[in-house]
Amino acid sequence: MKIEDFVTTTKNDSIPWRLFLPKNATKEYCVLWLQGWTSSMDSHRESVERMSIHTGLTFATQDPGFSDA
Repeated sequence: MKIEDFVTTTKNDSIPWRLFLPKNATKEYCVLWLQGWTSSMDSHRESVERMSIHTGLTFATQDPGFSDA
C-alpha cells in the first residue's frame, strides 16, 4: 500500500487530499471518498485503506476546502 498526501492550491484556497494506492491495483480509475463536513480524511484513513486493499482500487480522500473568496 502506498499512501501519499497532497495539497491542491488555488489563488484563494488550499485543499488537502490523500491518495491510497494498493499494491494490487487493477484499474486505471480511482474512487473519490467524500466524507461529511464534520469528519476528516484522517478519521477515515483506516477504513479507506482497508477498502482499497480489499477491492484492489485506488481511493482518494479530501478534506473540505474553505475559500476566502
